[in-house]
Amino acid sequence: MAGRDSHPLKDSAFARRTPTGCSRVDTARDMLLHCLQASGAHVRRSAIVASTEWDFHPQGAFRIEALGKRATDDETLKTYLDALALTLDPCVADEVRLHDA
Repeated sequence: MAGRDSHPLKDSAFARRTPTGCSRVDTARDMLLHCLQASGAHVRRSAIVASTEWDFHPQGAFRIEALGKRATDDETLKTYLDALALTLDPCVADEVRLHDA
């Protein structure tokens, strides 16, 4: 599985040196992306990536949306970011903390 700072779908383990396949699977909880790399009749690598992993990735939807948001005060911004996190993944508890840049 990819490390925290690398994007799961860009992991070098899934470079196109061998046949690779990915499939989106809608589950009761959310969409999952299943990827595998095969060599002959054997699976070399496999990964299941939940939307939480890409939504909250350092280059994911939460960060992109948060960086573009302007608010009149910290409380308004925190309320917006809490709602954004809840919208992206209602099954995972979040804690938004603001820091001065």
